Amino acid sequence: AGREAVVDLLVSSPAVARWGTVSLSDLTVDGAPMPAVGIDTRRGAALPTLVDGRLPAADDEIAFGRLTERQLGVGPGDVVTVDGVDGERSRLKVVGTVVLPGLGTYPGSDKTSLGEGAVVTRTTLYRLGPQFGRDDFVVQFDSDASAGARRAVVATAGRIAEQLDPEGFTAAEVQRPSDIIAYDRVRSVPLVLALVLALLAFATLAHALVSAIRRRRRDFALLATLGLTRRQVSSTIAWQATTVGVCALLIGIPVGVIGGRWAWGLLADDLGTPSEPRVPLLAVAIGVVVVLALCNVVAYVPGRIAARIRPAVVLRSE
Repeated sequence: AGREAVVDLLVSSPAVARWGTVSLSDLTVDGAPMPAVGIDTRRGAALPTLVDGRLPAADDEIAFGRLTERQLGVGPGDVVTVDGVDGERSRLKVVGTVVLPGLGTYPGSDKTSLGEGAVVTRTTLYRLGPQFGRDDFVVQFDSDASAGARRAVVATAGRIAEQLDPEGFTAAEVQRPSDIIAYDRVRSVPLVLALVLALLAFATLAHALVSAIRRRRRDFALLATLGLTRRQVSSTIAWQATTVGVCALLIGIPVGVIGGRWAWGLLADDLGTPSEPRVPLLAVAIGVVVVLALCNVVAYVPGRIAARIRPAVVLRSE
């Protein structure tokens, strides 16, 4: 009854784009135990994210996370041996590489993650893996669904669980892999580091402008004698700061984009997930405007200092 109530909820909710069920157990593949997922490949079901190849459709097929493939030294097209719980040994063909959420058979058990775990058909999992009696609903929300609509679906499923079978049927938010949780905890560190580096850069710019004014006092005095106004002197310093900012952007943006994509590719490869870096063009455009504006803000005080230079005093001392 509880299962049917959840099915009705998922079918009727406009926030749900796809849904399906997966069975959870363990498999021993080439002597290595690992968490495994049994999928129902019916049309329209929410299924693991495919990186390469295809998902298992027959009972003699299997797919792995990228890190698991490296551990076993196999890839799509290879054949692996799976030891069944009753001593049966089956040979399965590797047909794809997948990315899995964090799913486990019980609290504290080994869980699938971005690059770890195996995927087979539900029939194969029932035949070869121990029976934990653990099935999960997997839901893919519509991309246009609001956060409130998504929470409402989870909350309704939770109420169904509490009313019908509070011990054997539970509802939870998206189960994120431990790798994602770990990186999420330190996500503010790069932002703080970037802010500190930005402050150092603008402090260096201010020091460079003040030093340039001290070295070029005689030049500014001569220009003022020739008719350069105080406003024009300040503008000269502002243009100098702007030129420094433009040069920094011309170097920093390409190097940052290339370096960022390269670093993200290494990180994604280490996590066993696809690398799909995106360049936020709007953020880059806003960053260009902000940098140039801050350069002119930094140049304000040095510009005022240059504008107050007294030609007679400077030239007399020279």
